[in-house]
Amino acid sequence: ARRSARRARARSMSCWAARVRPRRARVGAGARPRHRERSCAQPGRRRPEGAQEGHEGEGILKAILRPGGTEIPEAVAGDAVEFIFDRTPFYAESGGQVGDSGKVTGAGGKSTAEVLDTVKPVGSLVVHKVKITEGSFRVGDQILLSVNGMRRKSIRANDSATHLLHKALQLVLGENVRQAGSQVSPAGLRFDFSHHKAVSEGEMMRVEAIVNREILKNDEVKTHEDV
Repeated sequence: ARRSARRARARSMSCWAARVRPRRARVGAGARPRHRERSCAQPGRRRPEGAQEGHEGEGILKAILRPGGTEIPEAVAGDAVEFIFDRTPFYAESGGQVGDSGKVTGAGGKSTAEVLDTVKPVGSLVVHKVKITEGSFRVGDQILLSVNGMRRKSIRANDSATHLLHKALQLVLGENVRQAGSQVSPAGLRFDFSHHKAVSEGEMMRVEAIVNREILKNDEVKTHEDV
């Protein structure tokens, strides 16, 4: 029964991935590509269509789903549901990095919901897991989306630290070091790697010194991409 429920939910999400057509930013004829400041959380990857820069943006509520994937037209205070928008500034959980949290507001501030987590269950479809705290939300509403900026800043810092740690391990132990997994959250990070022998205390001290030296440089991290 649980397997059937998961399949039904996957079909529902796949349906929405096909139906929701987010608006894209446009660059006029002869315009130069814009440069966007971003976290290095996913180097070399483009953000999904419908993604917005910054910590705040407006979007249209395209779907309200119960946790099992059933669509409903409206949700009210006390409901724990999932929202899908045509545009969103929220980053979804990906590659070991946790998703954003924050809040959404509608009806001129009379309706609010806490965004507990943000996930991508199918392709680039971004789903916001919310708990409605006040008022009600209906499909088609214009919504203000606000990311918890301090939490995202902590996640970005810890994500950057995973890249610094990976490079430092290769410098000390050799290029044979390969990342085997990671977990990045506001509270800290976990970095798994493969190596042919145990790491000595002296080697770990050298790795720590390299990472701390790079952190103290306080370099700005940017990624440039075409729109």
